[in-house]
Amino acid sequence: MPLYVADAPTQRYDGSALEARDSNGPLLLEASDGEASAMTQIRFWNAARSTSGDVTLRFTGYPRVFNKSIPGGPLFDMRTNDDGLLGSLLAFVPGPVDTTTNYTVTVSWNFTNVPSWTRGVWSWGEGPDPVTKVGDITTFLHTYFAVGRISSYPPETTVGSKFGMYWFQQPPFNTTAVASFVQRLLDVQTSFWNDTSDNGYRVFIRYNENNYLGGTALSRSFMFGWHNTKVSTLDLNFLLAHEMTHNWPALSGSVPDITTYQEGLAEFYSTRLLWLNGFISTAEYVKEANAIVEQYYTSPAVNLTDVEAQEQAWQSRSAQKVPYGRGFLYFANVDAQMQERYDGTLSLDTLVLNILQRQRDGLSYTLEDWFDQLRQYLGEYAVQEYVQMASGTPLIQPRQGSLGPCFEVSQTRVMPDVYQWVTKNGTDGISSCFV
Repeated sequence: MPLYVADAPTQRYDGSALEARDSNGPLLLEASDGEASAMTQIRFWNAARSTSGDVTLRFTGYPRVFNKSIPGGPLFDMRTNDDGLLGSLLAFVPGPVDTTTNYTVTVSWNFTNVPSWTRGVWSWGEGPDPVTKVGDITTFLHTYFAVGRISSYPPETTVGSKFGMYWFQQPPFNTTAVASFVQRLLDVQTSFWNDTSDNGYRVFIRYNENNYLGGTALSRSFMFGWHNTKVSTLDLNFLLAHEMTHNWPALSGSVPDITTYQEGLAEFYSTRLLWLNGFISTAEYVKEANAIVEQYYTSPAVNLTDVEAQEQAWQSRSAQKVPYGRGFLYFANVDAQMQERYDGTLSLDTLVLNILQRQRDGLSYTLEDWFDQLRQYLGEYAVQEYVQMASGTPLIQPRQGSLGPCFEVSQTRVMPDVYQWVTKNGTDGISSCFV
């Protein structure tokens, strides 16, 4: 079990907080902690004797004691919100070390002696009846839960429902409109990513005591937090689209190896799909793209390597954001290279969907597999361009045509150097922006 994930603490279960027993009685557990990194440190428990029959663990999780001085970070920790409790199982439930075996996991709720309005929701379904899911341990642990006086869209979730949005405190935005947007975008995303599964999708909303708007995606779900500060509908939609996109493009491997891929693609495709499907205008699209890359170009962390950025990510907001802008620029360039080489018949989509299909087929989907895609479609030089990009120097620049043929690249600042996209004269729609 992780002792922390980024800057979010977990339950830890120090001392005798984790109890175990089998058919022969109590089990003594011996704890040991793995090597610490900037992202996490894993605690392992081993039984002091051989086990017999079923093993039962017993533990109690408590909500995080929070104050406004704690900086914003990923939404893994367990929190109270009004008459409820919510968090991730990753920070709450210990699991087996084996991540390849499929398990049958059932989540049940004990609603005896609780108010009649109590509801329980898990990423994979809603109580009060037990919810069973078959998958590897990450399918179980990389999920969210909420329990208490839950408000939701739709207001009454039926058994087998495939979509739900859940919250405790009424946010300052129209939850019905937000849920409708998420549902419509989910249809777009599942179509684009060739997702034919019948798995549901759930969104959890929490109030953040500190002034922080942010989100974190896990399996078929994400959680986002809000504060009293007013946020525009457009900015909120960009956040929600980013978190939803994380459900599909992924790599396995070390944090420095996968983060630019995952965050860069989430930025690239969340904005691109919003634009292509009429959620935002061309002007809004190019404005958001420019905001993403300007934040990167003007960052004091702009020249950090991918490894250095992850080592500093949870001590420095600037370092934490490096993969977002750097990745957006990189993938916009790869898209331009693919479009040019194959006369518009192939694009970045081809490479990314190939990696996703490898994952679905149970094959490896590592950074090396991404390099293989680059070699196959663009050549060895494309691998070297990735390596150079990940080194932080020289500064990555957008290629002409990198956002589409209706956009030009212009250098708008020096010291620091900033490059932006400008819409060509006479271009105000999507149809003219693709070869």
